[in-house]
Amino acid sequence: MIKTDCPYWSFQSWPADEAAKLQATARRLFSKHDYQHQGVDVDNCGLCALTHGGTGPNCAGWDRVYVEDGHHIPRRWQVAFDRELASDNRAYAGALRRSIATFGEPKFESES
Repeated sequence: MIKTDCPYWSFQSWPADEAAKLQATARRLFSKHDYQHQGVDVDNCGLCALTHGGTGPNCAGWDRVYVEDGHHIPRRWQVAFDRELASDNRAYAGALRRSIATFGEPKFESES
């Protein structure tokens, strides 16, 4: 459960049926490559776009997908995550906060 003093806390959770759909989509995105790209054109593969990148993934909405799946986020992407959370796009930032309220705080991990 999210602590109410968490800096991300400020929005209500998604309704249960919507949360189930969001989580199923996120899990599907992390479960398989979109096609057999064999290392070529990886930016057109959802799984590759979500898991590759220097300062953050090359995929719109990546931060929500990570939160909704409960997937660990590389520590080096925390600045990119915080930037999305503070986005001028208030609707998107609000949706990210609702996902955090529903699925829990983001899990950042150091890479070994």
